[in-house]
Amino acid sequence: MSSKLEIINQALTYLGNPTVPALTVGDPVVNAMSLIYDAEKSNLLSWNPWRFATKWAELTVSAVPSPYPKFQYVYELPLDYIQAVDTYYWENYNIVGPLILANINPPWLWGYIYNVPESAFPDYFTLALSHTIASKSATLLTENPEIAKYWQQQASIQTLRAQNRDGTAVPAQSIRDNPMLANHFFRNF
Repeated sequence: MSSKLEIINQALTYLGNPTVPALTVGDPVVNAMSLIYDAEKSNLLSWNPWRFATKWAELTVSAVPSPYPKFQYVYELPLDYIQAVDTYYWENYNIVGPLILANINPPWLWGYIYNVPESAFPDYFTLALSHTIASKSATLLTENPEIAKYWQQQASIQTLRAQNRDGTAVPAQSIRDNPMLANHFFRNF
């Protein structure tokens, strides 16, 4: 289980800086790291359809009329929305500010990446995020572009590893040409 403070302290440790006991507003380094964290958390979550960060919700119809004549319905984006992943039923849509415009009548289900609390991060995502924060703040804290370049490479590697671990959490579906014939004639193979 992680927290924002623990992830920031992990990034500070990577860069050879002392850890901080709390996210106090008076410390300029902590302020900068906190701002970088907030931006990079959402950015990294939106980068991949993470299994641990995907949820489904029935969209709420908005009382706002559609601003475009080609769309009949207006839905509200969920408050914790970061990135769309899937819809059920499939429909063309446009996102305009906090609204989703579409021609599908309710109910309409959306799968999306949401703003996951840090306590729900798997270890591989925490590691990727701490490396990303270290890479984004390396120049600020060390004033050495070579160190920043190194941490950018490490962040890329950790993000790819995290994507692989998240993507392989469910086995791939086997492809069968004709399941009816295969089950009937080749059941024992």
